[in-house]
Amino acid sequence: MPPSIYKDEVAKFQNLMEQARQEAIAALRGEFVELVANIADKVSGAEDGKPKRLRDAAVENLRDFLDSFADRNIFEDEQLAELVNQCRTVISGTDANAIRHSSLVKENLHSSMTNLLKTIESSLEGVPRRKLRFAA
Repeated sequence: MPPSIYKDEVAKFQNLMEQARQEAIAALRGEFVELVANIADKVSGAEDGKPKRLRDAAVENLRDFLDSFADRNIFEDEQLAELVNQCRTVISGTDANAIRHSSLVKENLHSSMTNLLKTIESSLEGVPRRKLRFAA
């Protein structure tokens, strides 16, 4: 194989791997956004006169994500790791039952999760999306 073709193929492969890395980071951030947004929404209060229900599963899903994050963060996204640690601090020592029965806990959690969500969403803006190329 001529060196110029080899060099082009190596560059294509490196570009493909970088795109895969960016997609994996975006997917992990996207999952985190969904989980945090769900909690923030559920503790935000009543909508249409009906209180929103915070289920145990919503809190457990977030805890599961936080617990497995170190294993899933294979590309060492330091910014997301910091946000996960902040979330871990906010959610530690509380459960769905405590959140449901304490308005102070609910208000503090809503405020913290809303701020965290804004930070996460702003960090997603800089993550490039996959470029699709169609063969001619």
